Amino acid sequence: MYDSGDDVVFFDLMGPPREFVGQKAICEQIKQYLVDFAANKDAQVDVIELKVISDGKLALARSVQHLTAKGPDGKPIDLTYRVTDVWRKTDGQWKMILTHASFPVDMKTGKADMASKM
Repeated sequence: MYDSGDDVVFFDLMGPPREFVGQKAICEQIKQYLVDFAANKDAQVDVIELKVISDGKLALARSVQHLTAKGPDGKPIDLTYRVTDVWRKTDGQWKMILTHASFPVDMKTGKADMASKM
């Protein structure tokens, strides 16, 4: 789903690092997510909102997503976050070239709003 170029970037919610650059680094990060959540039968992601814009060559998909799961320690995880994906059509196939996932930040406290009810 990601383009094979080295200019592909994934700005993840978790860190460090701040970003993953290139298809190989992104795939390794996604594999780690799959390992982390494979044993987690309670993990669920709901897309709350999705908007897509395209000119036929580039497309932008922005969404609000809600994740519920149990962490490795058994404690519940409940996160609402934003995701922006940019896609490029290459050789007739849509490939992702940028993913940016983030939480809104409360500027008064400097802390991420991980429940983000917006």
